[in-house]
Amino acid sequence: MNKTQLQFASRKPSANRGSLGRRLSALVMSLLLVCSLPLAAFAEEYDLANGSITVTANDSGQYVTQEANNIKDVKQTTETVIKQTDSETSSTTNTVTINADAGATANVTLSGVNIKTSGAAVEIKGNGNVTIELDGSNTVQSGNCRAGVEKNTIAPTDTDSGSGNGNLTITDENGTDGSLNATCGWDGAGIGGGAGRSGSNITITGSAKVTATGGDSGAGIGGGYNGSGSYITIEGSAEVNAKGGNYGAGIGGGWNGSGSDITISGSAEVKATGGGSSAGIGGGHRGSGSNIKVSEDAQVKASGGNDGIWDNREYFGKGAAIGEGGKHMYMAEAAPGKDVAPNTDELKEGWIATYAPGTTNLDTATPKSLTYQNDSGTVQTATENITIEAAVSATSNTHGHEAGFKVDNTELVAVTTHNYGNYQSDDNATCTHEGTESAQCTVPGCTAKLEKTIPGTMKDHEFVNYVPDANNLATCTTDGTKTATCENCTATKTIPDPAKGHSFTNYVSNNDATYEKDGTKTAKCDHPGCDATDTITDPGTRLPAPLYQLKGQDGMAVGGKTEQKDGVLTITVDADFASLTGYLGGLQGLRAQGVETIVFVTNGATSTFALADLMASMTAGDSYALTHDGETVTFTLATGTDISGILK
Repeated sequence: MNKTQLQFASRKPSANRGSLGRRLSALVMSLLLVCSLPLAAFAEEYDLANGSITVTANDSGQYVTQEANNIKDVKQTTETVIKQTDSETSSTTNTVTINADAGATANVTLSGVNIKTSGAAVEIKGNGNVTIELDGSNTVQSGNCRAGVEKNTIAPTDTDSGSGNGNLTITDENGTDGSLNATCGWDGAGIGGGAGRSGSNITITGSAKVTATGGDSGAGIGGGYNGSGSYITIEGSAEVNAKGGNYGAGIGGGWNGSGSDITISGSAEVKATGGGSSAGIGGGHRGSGSNIKVSEDAQVKASGGNDGIWDNREYFGKGAAIGEGGKHMYMAEAAPGKDVAPNTDELKEGWIATYAPGTTNLDTATPKSLTYQNDSGTVQTATENITIEAAVSATSNTHGHEAGFKVDNTELVAVTTHNYGNYQSDDNATCTHEGTESAQCTVPGCTAKLEKTIPGTMKDHEFVNYVPDANNLATCTTDGTKTATCENCTATKTIPDPAKGHSFTNYVSNNDATYEKDGTKTAKCDHPGCDATDTITDPGTRLPAPLYQLKGQDGMAVGGKTEQKDGVLTITVDADFASLTGYLGGLQGLRAQGVETIVFVTNGATSTFALADLMASMTAGDSYALTHDGETVTFTLATGTDISGILK
């Protein structure tokens, strides 16, 4: 590696990678197991090319459904493997849904699937835990507003059954070069929340190789549009490349979403690139970043997104590499996101490289700062364009210079001047002035101190309590405005107050159901002063079909005598004209009472037919009419079809 390259540095063997002896022992045991067990004992395999697959785990076991392949709730006795026979030549629109009830764990292996769909390619539901084992190369691409691997976090007041608070674990524990490339359309995360949803409780571990790319306004891993990302863990020897969509963090929040409780540990290698105005790790545009921890031998590269312009009037500030997303100011200068120092208390041979906003190729660029443990065991941050190579050498006790190394005409030279690397903020920024930071020289015996302005630290106006403007209130269909006063000064800001939209909840039946169809019900908008109404179908209100009806020539009901014996129902009407009418549902009711044949008798004619013949001629909703007019007999369906041929 030359001195300007920024590839992940190779490191010494460590306990979590396992020794050669343990690997050989595991291999021998695996071969013995293969020889002693039938192939079917290892896994129950399902081909995604045959249709979408649903895996359900509850307190009684794990079940698989693939309706297109006539598989319904098959209980699993071994590992569930979902493969795709044609994945190397084409993608499929079939999807994978995994639903784990609270207290249950669903275990699924994705083995070489290639999904491209307008919905969610892989959807995680329920409050239980889901573990996805990666086998070979897997690619999933979802549509707009959906995440590539969608795991929506349920809010305390959320009743959406498609959400859940269990943990999603993506891993390659079997050492099968398992990888996952997860992408989506706008407003969704690569892995995590869909549009308007947060993504939390996500763990990537083992030797999994994961690339997650968010759509516009979505994080690579974490929240979708207007959603946050939290409790995200990357550990083991996992390799993760997370790229936020425009205004979404690499790992953390989507547009207006925060990123918190993010932990990277073990020997994991992580690259996190924020989209426009978003953090590499932390908040999306306008979002905060907090409680971020990097420990042990983890190697992290992070860059925030550059600023941007929208609609020729709103400017978006640059995102921090680790910390906050940028903020936009109406008709004024953008405010960049503030850096947040991660917790490095347990950092060992790992390091954290951060780059200038807008840096997209983290493998060739020079970082603006590097946090690592020096040869005395102290974690420090260099801000003199130190290379990753120099930091790794520092952990190996090879340089011994308190001030570290910096790049000087591409050659590494020892810094012998003051070392002002440990700057601490003076916390004196205001709404109108940038703050300063001070550093004490760390060379033993030196009392020099340096103070400098921190660019971009001028505080934003804090507009919190927006109040609707009385002269421009929002209605159901039109936007209004609302205004807030800065918490720290007298500045004001007015923003749109979106239209509320109609709210229809109290539906009342219109009592218009018939034998052929359900009735309807209507509700008035709940908002005061709004007279809008909404009429919808009232399911389940269709009137039950009568067994049969007898009608006279004027269409009015007439009486008759009935006699049922040995499966024959004889209906007699003492008149020259009479019609026997009914629906398919009525015939089904008669048959349930043991009737197989009907004999219809009037003064001038007698007709006989089998219920089975009549029912075979009808479809749902059909009606029939058998009419005697003197000696003339007609037998038709409501469609006009003549069915007199079934009369005996």
